[in-house]
Amino acid sequence: MDGSELVSQEQRNKVAQYYKDNLLVTAQFFTGLASSKRTEIFKSVGHVVQGMFSDKFLGNLQKEVNNYILAGKIKEDYIISEQNLMCFIELLRNLEENLPDPNRLELLRKIYIVTATEDINDRDSPLPLQFMQMARELTSGEVLVLFAMYRLEGTSVNSQAGFIKQLIEESGLEYTEIVTRIHQSLFNKGFVKSVNDGLATHSILIRDLFTPLGRAFCDYVMHYNDLSQL
Repeated sequence: MDGSELVSQEQRNKVAQYYKDNLLVTAQFFTGLASSKRTEIFKSVGHVVQGMFSDKFLGNLQKEVNNYILAGKIKEDYIISEQNLMCFIELLRNLEENLPDPNRLELLRKIYIVTATEDINDRDSPLPLQFMQMARELTSGEVLVLFAMYRLEGTSVNSQAGFIKQLIEESGLEYTEIVTRIHQSLFNKGFVKSVNDGLATHSILIRDLFTPLGRAFCDYVMHYNDLSQL
């Protein structure tokens, strides 16, 4: 899936034309979103319910992207690339929710920024859009548990109960039933392995309980921290 079926050609043309009209300078990409023309984009990708929360988010995103452009980490012409178009639409889709999930929105923001730097994948790669779409399907609890696992990757566990206890403490979710249910959901989505896969006969590092996809996804997101230290 390359994401093209998620947005009609007419919608894509409208957004592309908006870019042509407003992106003579890179900063105008975000400045335009703060203008009356922003409504045109929102209508073209769905009935986006915006308010103070989304305005603040987009304003902060504008400042962050501009800072990375000034630092030479994001190329100005990337803003009008096809990849940026599709990834930005995924951000807008998340903002269509009446109450956007802050954990998921933060995840999407990090993926968006990492993608824009082209440090890991260039603008022709289909992978960043897949990561954006995967992130949109994660619940707040799944984000908490997935990255609790990532922070605990060097920890050794020798039982399912011990593993869940570690996740409870790291995620702050408090209850075994909640964390167990969320971990099962992450397993169903292909991010993690079954706990029993590695704990039947010996202890195992938590990093070995990620699938290759789950590990690549987390590594991609966490590259954001490396960028923020530059």
